[in-house]
Amino acid sequence: MKVEVRYYAVLREQTGVGKDLIEIPSGSNGESLLAAIVRKHPALAPYISSLRLATDSAYVSNVSEISENAVILLIPPVSGG
Repeated sequence: MKVEVRYYAVLREQTGVGKDLIEIPSGSNGESLLAAIVRKHPALAPYISSLRLATDSAYVSNVSEISENAVILLIPPVSGG
């Protein structure tokens, strides 16, 4: 199945794109999606442990199943001040 992934901030800089279609097997979870993203964009590997996934205005855990045709926002670490 295909999932649209949107990249922001440093992730967009590292990938060179704002969004991408990632192919993952049906029934995949957030962890599987992150692995597929890193296979396509190895430059994101250093960020993987601090990334958050979100869809439909809600965060997605790494064990949550990803729906077909989902739009996933890949949220980089942020700092405030």
